[in-house]
Amino acid sequence: MNDQERTFEFDVALSFAGEDRTYVFKVAELLRERGVQVFFADFMTSELWGTDLYSFFDDVFRRKARFAILFVSRYYNSSPWTKHERTSAQARALVESDPYILPVRLDDTELPGLRPTVHYVDGRKIGAEQLVDLILKKLGQQPTSPVSSPRPVVVPRTAAQIQELLGRRPPFWEYSLFAAVLAQGKADLEPRWLDHQIGYVRPSGPILSDAETISYLRSAMSDIQAYVTNAMQVLNPVAQEAAFGPRGFPGDPARIKHIGGRLVSVYEDLLGWGERVRGTRTHRNYARLCQRTAALVNTPLLEFRQFFDEVVGQVDRIPVLIAQRPAGQAEPIVIKLTLNVTVDPKEQSALQEEIRRFGG
Repeated sequence: MNDQERTFEFDVALSFAGEDRTYVFKVAELLRERGVQVFFADFMTSELWGTDLYSFFDDVFRRKARFAILFVSRYYNSSPWTKHERTSAQARALVESDPYILPVRLDDTELPGLRPTVHYVDGRKIGAEQLVDLILKKLGQQPTSPVSSPRPVVVPRTAAQIQELLGRRPPFWEYSLFAAVLAQGKADLEPRWLDHQIGYVRPSGPILSDAETISYLRSAMSDIQAYVTNAMQVLNPVAQEAAFGPRGFPGDPARIKHIGGRLVSVYEDLLGWGERVRGTRTHRNYARLCQRTAALVNTPLLEFRQFFDEVVGQVDRIPVLIAQRPAGQAEPIVIKLTLNVTVDPKEQSALQEEIRRFGG
């Protein structure tokens, strides 16, 4: 049975490094607009929540996609996640009689395990639209117009789109800009989030003595509250009004970018905190305690991610909400920005007690 006769969950699965996300995101959106079933992790945030990503990605790139498109760059070769996806794709390619891996070159990097005689498409020479046309031809489709007229860009995804937004400043541009900062920040940090989910450890610093480990963990736990306080300070009503402007007045682009960037910074701080605690070099008897302590940020990280996605989702729906308003209705459209960041007090208390027992 050839690929034309088999049924796949995805027409194509996209494998790429986070640093190359801007180009790949455009490709993914264009494919989706043209009715292609595309595996792109950013489109599946809720489906992937709580999933064993190591197994899931292996299943996608070995079984569930008709083609795997690998966006090869120096960043691609250095990422553990893209190495995992590439290995799974190559395992599938080994048993296929027809081409399965479709490589796209973003620089001169050679892809390990792929013969130099395999033909690449050069992403430096063609735009996302041309690449999508080639993918459609590979799938046996003719390049066509999108299935439906593309919806207007509400949340900018590129620097050029942000510049255009600030040049036009349509209604609710302030929230579009804010959502863009959050979406880009979340996307840039996605590899570190994936590391957190699998408990990836990068040991760093000197090996701590037992007493030093206890002191370090006590100090680390007190840092979490400081991060939470920073998040609440960024979104207090005074800061919001200074950025978005009082009702009926325009916002301040610099302040909007600033508070959006600060929220992303707190999210990054929490990821970094987990990395440092997991990577603590200590006696093996304390390794489990370090892992359990690092898990304290699981809930705050999920709350940040949910907030980022909710803001983007609300802003993306603005054209729909405007269209649904009865003619002549002047009722304003309200966008709520509410971020709740919590650390389980019971778990925190239990950990403090366990640290106390270890410390004597």
